[in-house]
Amino acid sequence: MEEWIKLAEKNGINRKLFHRRVKRQSWPPEKAATMPTNRHSNRPDYQFILAAESNGIPKKQYIKRIIQGWSPAAASTIPTDRVKRRPDYKYIVMAEKNGISKKLYNRRLGQGWSKRDAAARKVINPSEITREDKEWIELARKNGINYYTYWSRVDNGWSPEEAATKPALKDGQAIRKAQEVLSEKRRNLYDKLNSDPENLFELTPELFKVAEKNGLKKVTVKSRVQKQGWTVQEAVSTPLQETNASKDGYKEFVNLALRNGISREIFKARLRYGWDFHKAATEPIRKKQPRTRPDKEWIDLAVNNGINYYTYWSRVDRGWTPKEAATIPALEKGQFLNEEREENSKKAYKNFRMLSRKGKSS
Repeated sequence: MEEWIKLAEKNGINRKLFHRRVKRQSWPPEKAATMPTNRHSNRPDYQFILAAESNGIPKKQYIKRIIQGWSPAAASTIPTDRVKRRPDYKYIVMAEKNGISKKLYNRRLGQGWSKRDAAARKVINPSEITREDKEWIELARKNGINYYTYWSRVDNGWSPEEAATKPALKDGQAIRKAQEVLSEKRRNLYDKLNSDPENLFELTPELFKVAEKNGLKKVTVKSRVQKQGWTVQEAVSTPLQETNASKDGYKEFVNLALRNGISREIFKARLRYGWDFHKAATEPIRKKQPRTRPDKEWIDLAVNNGINYYTYWSRVDRGWTPKEAATIPALEKGQFLNEEREENSKKAYKNFRMLSRKGKSS
């Protein structure tokens, strides 16, 4: 085997690869020691692969082109720079010249940057910070603004003075600020919609008067239009859905039910089942009565005789009379009902033993 290993090493095949071919892949030693490791050399288009590499086209790029349907001649000769590029290819080249990787360029685009800014704004290296910037950083730290907040502000276009001196918002303040900005955007959207003459969502004083005649509050109409997307015609004309709580006398009957020992939940449940207010508030709650069985005496007798409840009911379910189920003692473990059953069991056991011995002997 050592001779084959030496032959393999002469052919550029290391010892580990030789053993893997022989032991795992079951190759004959001669094949394992002589088969070249370059699997592409066995391809019929191997000469085109060599030509592609000589033309500066990587092997993987050549194979990818072949998979996409290119001819071997085209895949090995057309330079990679003639392949269809992205529309913003010039900005990618600009970014690479400015030391910005393509990954960072794409991430900036995803964050809403313009193509020019994503490719032109250089990455700030902390080691290259000027003395002036370091002084601003120290000032930011004294003002309770950490390093990353400062640089995030500068990266977003803040001046160093603003980034170092403007206090950072606390969590609650940031939430309130975000809510204010969102509310302002909504108001602007509503104003824009209402200024459109063809808008179906414009609210006017006349419409509010119509809603008031229909028993609708101004807040309800605004909520329907601005939050739920109703048209103004639907919002001012659709009456409120009547509920039990909105009916006259609801609170009085609730108090009456509480005085009668009826909880608020039971009162509401009765109304859902179609009861009227007076009956739901005055009908006494029926107390649960324990269920009694007609054979309760037989059950008690069975328990007194050492027969548990489930044995009794199992017997009755199989057709026993209550008297038999309650008085006949339960069999102990290993006890048989009669001698005939005991004899049949012994015979069956002997037959089983004989059959098992025959099976072993065969």
